[in-house]
Amino acid sequence: GPDGARPGRLRVGYLSSDFANHPLSHLMQSVFGMHDRSRVEVFCYAISPDDLSPYRAKVASEAEHFIDISALAMPQAAERIAADGVHVLVNLNGFTKGARNEICALRPAPVQVLYMGFPATMAASYIDYLVSDMVVTPPELEWAYGESIIRMPHSYFVNDHRQSFDPEALGLLRPRASTPPSCFAPGLPREAAAFPRGRQPARLPVADMARETEESLQRDRAAAEAHAARIAAGEAPWPHPPEAAAGSIQ
Repeated sequence: GPDGARPGRLRVGYLSSDFANHPLSHLMQSVFGMHDRSRVEVFCYAISPDDLSPYRAKVASEAEHFIDISALAMPQAAERIAADGVHVLVNLNGFTKGARNEICALRPAPVQVLYMGFPATMAASYIDYLVSDMVVTPPELEWAYGESIIRMPHSYFVNDHRQSFDPEALGLLRPRASTPPSCFAPGLPREAAAFPRGRQPARLPVADMARETEESLQRDRAAAEAHAARIAAGEAPWPHPPEAAAGSIQ
């Protein structure tokens, strides 16, 4: 194990490309330093380069171990996690941008968990548990999940406690007298919504909003169908396929 590791502690690793100026770190930046070090040893594995943001710096300074494995190939990254003796590896990406799920496919930890970044099933045999709640994962839909569900008592979602109660930040949210109480401006019919555009509100009828949404969904559907057709034809779904996850770590 790493220098200074105490025997008997639970070793929890967090794997993410989002230890950066990213919503995940905006929400979770305090979590990694709040574990009880007498019982839990935390390893944060960054799979993206340092963006020099304060969010990255905060996580790196407060986590007990912060390791940048962004330059390592998949097998070497998995070997590093296995060598650290991680008991539980938490995948914070799932199927989101920057993920390197092939690392998890190599099974560097005996227990692997999906949390926060992708609140849905990965349908992957190498993910054992999904941390969720009753709203995000209703019991009647649990049959569709490949993972065992760990439900939080209220919500799976976390937010940074210091950032949430920053008086200066909260002051920015206090409504001004000139601000309408909702997106429906005074004198504007309920079937139209007002959004700020410069100094003048933009009036967009709800019917137009619905039409634009439908057009956007149609474009997304066409792109998804083209993507599926490429895969069915045996073509690469992306220009440069990532390394294949092969073999396993004992």
